[in-house]
Amino acid sequence: MQDGALQAETVIGESTSDDLGAFEVTFPRKSSYSLRWTAVAQDHFPAAGTLDPEDLYPNVPFDLTVGLYAVCTLHVQLASVAPEDSTDNVRFNLGEDFACDCCPTDQVVLEGIGADTTWQCLMYGDHWMTYGADLDVALIGQPDGLFVDSVFCPAFGSAELNLNW
Repeated sequence: MQDGALQAETVIGESTSDDLGAFEVTFPRKSSYSLRWTAVAQDHFPAAGTLDPEDLYPNVPFDLTVGLYAVCTLHVQLASVAPEDSTDNVRFNLGEDFACDCCPTDQVVLEGIGADTTWQCLMYGDHWMTYGADLDVALIGQPDGLFVDSVFCPAFGSAELNLNW
């Protein structure tokens, strides 16, 4: 818990939750302009928020429910495979933009023979990641067109998204 005004913050209380996730923070009563809380847990995305000091009263508990999202690692591989053509290309993007510093949703463009990229990123666990790919391949009989699909990423685990064209 931090008390702050004009970009100067002071930590006024810290707490550790019990096995059920319950916690309690007690801090000295004083005039506060703003109160900000942060919550962190191993293998979870951090959470943060604000409290209006006007909602807090002496000796009256204030209930705050904090939701923390488990982390999942998404491994992405995009690669062209034989038969290939120099004019083949793919435009790919991940579809879920979670409220965290997670997987990017920017479009990735790969072109030509030997096009290949891999990366990994973090996303909310126990969630689906949608993705889209627009394939343009020269050879008849190869996959071509717009494809939309999704992959499930379990909490505290990982998932693979492999797209070969």
